[in-house]
Amino acid sequence: MKISTELEILIESIKVSLLEKPSNRLIYLLENQSVNWNRFEKMATYHSIRPVVYDAFRKINFEKIPPNYLKLLKDFFQQQALLNLLFSKESDHLDSVFKQNQIKNIGFKGLFWQNNFYQKPLRESKDIDVLIEKESVLKVCELLTTHGYQLKIRENGNQVKLSDLINQIQERGDIEITFIKKVYGDFDIEIDLHWDVSMAYLPYNLKIESLFLPSEYTNLWLLVLHNGGREGWGKLKYIVDFLVFQKKYQNKLDWNEINDFAIKFGLKTILQTVLYFSNTVFNLDILHQKPIFNKKTFNAIISFWENSGRYEEKINARINFEYLKINLQDKPFSRFKYFWRIIRFQSLPNESVKDRYFMFNRKYSFLNFMSKLLTVIFK
Repeated sequence: MKISTELEILIESIKVSLLEKPSNRLIYLLENQSVNWNRFEKMATYHSIRPVVYDAFRKINFEKIPPNYLKLLKDFFQQQALLNLLFSKESDHLDSVFKQNQIKNIGFKGLFWQNNFYQKPLRESKDIDVLIEKESVLKVCELLTTHGYQLKIRENGNQVKLSDLINQIQERGDIEITFIKKVYGDFDIEIDLHWDVSMAYLPYNLKIESLFLPSEYTNLWLLVLHNGGREGWGKLKYIVDFLVFQKKYQNKLDWNEINDFAIKFGLKTILQTVLYFSNTVFNLDILHQKPIFNKKTFNAIISFWENSGRYEEKINARINFEYLKINLQDKPFSRFKYFWRIIRFQSLPNESVKDRYFMFNRKYSFLNFMSKLLTVIFK
């Protein structure tokens, strides 16, 4: 499948910035191809790799990049660096609080992956993510409120008792809750508190409880489960996380053992997908052979990258996203059961969040689902 100039520039920027690949192809694309810079800006923003792009452009020092766009990238790069300093300070504070209260936790995504996988501060992020045990959720939420955090409730959301809200969220199958804290005036730091990584309706067999022994394998499965299992490798950022992880830990990983566990967890296709992209698109010889892979799925992912639409906001992007994830499931797989689980999930409203035009009593599941569907279509 032929890819656009804009997408190829993003891919080559990743190679130049993070994989120490030659820059001649990137320079050629910028010099000889017509670049739609408005589209490129939107794609780089959607794929959440603006610091990587800026780093690659700095390396080649190419004069034909529009100065106004280069300034936007530079400004964002500097803002992200400041955010990382704030996140680092707050993460240290939270880690101290959790240790004092004997709360098992694992940092993941965001700053944690930046500090542990990346050699340079190039991961784009906007919050702090912490994984805790499900049984500790209420205790941790109460701890956060005593340390200046407030539950993030969207506009028009109902005020609900914290313990009742957590019960509702967990009954619905949600896996996270967000808190905010004001620092340095009106600036908000967000912390996403997770007690699982993939939504309840997703058909994976990996128990989160087994991951509370930090190691490179814990990080690998969190990455594969979140970036691939939950997000379907739908952004280049998710692939990049895997590339830099693999680059750092390549001599410590037993890929035969990993493949056996992927089969056990129902994640073989998802793992094979990122290995295929790593080998064929980013020219990394991870397994010394090309993984077996479905070309149809490859084209679906490339198409999703090209369209760069947030699936939370556009119905067609949501449909494409679900189609993408269906193609990433191990066989045997029941589409009927998958969609039925999604319907059940969306039929239980979260009373703190105004996520649908009309919210009915929780026993009217069909009406709540139709309200959610209409909201997505006409929002």
